[in-house]
Amino acid sequence: MSERVGTSGRRGERRGRSHRRSRPVAVIAAALIAAVAILGVTACGGDSGAKGTTTTTSKKGTSTTADTGEGDTPAALMTAVCEGAPKITDAGEVDTPLVNEASGLVASWSNTGDGADGVWWIHNDSGGAPAIYAINGRGQLLATVVLEGAEARDWEDIAVGPPAVAGGPSQLYVGDIGNNKAMLGDPTARGSVRIYRLDEPVVPTAPPAVGTEAPVVTATVTTFSLRYPDKPYDAEAMVVDPVRGDIWIITKDWERAGKSQLFRMPKAAEIAEGTSIDMLPAGEVPLEPGTLVTSADVTRDGSLVALRSYGAVDLYRRPSGKKLSAAFETTPCGGPVPNEVQGESVAFAPDGGSYLTVSEGDKPMLHRTSP
Repeated sequence: MSERVGTSGRRGERRGRSHRRSRPVAVIAAALIAAVAILGVTACGGDSGAKGTTTTTSKKGTSTTADTGEGDTPAALMTAVCEGAPKITDAGEVDTPLVNEASGLVASWSNTGDGADGVWWIHNDSGGAPAIYAINGRGQLLATVVLEGAEARDWEDIAVGPPAVAGGPSQLYVGDIGNNKAMLGDPTARGSVRIYRLDEPVVPTAPPAVGTEAPVVTATVTTFSLRYPDKPYDAEAMVVDPVRGDIWIITKDWERAGKSQLFRMPKAAEIAEGTSIDMLPAGEVPLEPGTLVTSADVTRDGSLVALRSYGAVDLYRRPSGKKLSAAFETTPCGGPVPNEVQGESVAFAPDGGSYLTVSEGDKPMLHRTSP
């Protein structure tokens, strides 16, 4: 696993102002800084000086072991990003041909792994099997879960939330929320989106032994539809508030790139099979001009929210005791962005002290950002 130095975290201006720092300049600067850092580590052949990173020299050459982020906290992550001091490491490739168009990623609540390595759920975009895949933080396949009766029309994000009843299993939500026709202004675009909810399965936390296959199981799902109150929208970002249990959808607004619409549906775990409900408008999310949101996540304690776009990961602090939407009224800090072909996903680690990103493509690399 290789380590790169992150770009400087930016302190965004107060919401309502028209501009923050130009993204292209930040990306170019990130590339230059990363190149210098990598050359420096190679030339020295010793300790890189980064926390939790060990460089070992042997007859086989020099290897670098990256920090998994274990023991970090959401507060430490936010501080590092705002101060421009986080690290990006290559955590591992998603090592299965079953995932070739990664679109959604979230850390498991019901399956514990090794620190930030953990167990993660990942899925493809559209047209494939209606399945989600359990992987570890190094990208190794642990299990395949087929959603019985589901259709993989345009799956864009996956979220995890509180149990329906106290002491019950955590709930997984797969968001069939993509709507390309809405993006194109097609009058036949669907005005509602479909959500699949299931009890989070318990899966092996270690990869299968050599010569054996990861298990494949089938899960029963609850299917319901959420309608937009005014018109169809395209969306790729969905979270479930771990504090209040509400579903939040952040649109990918092609008409007004730089502003996303925010919609909410309370008590997601209580919505019954076959229900169709109007979502509640919850305002706008001001963004940098040209920004299109492709994924979102929230830490398990609800204190941080991440919005992913093709060129940034913005972290927002949620004011204590407030609705999740209050986070978007605060000043975000922009985290470093790895070199990904088409960045579609972001997910906080189980402890909230780091986050993973991943792109579409065959054997995509998982990138971890940590303090």
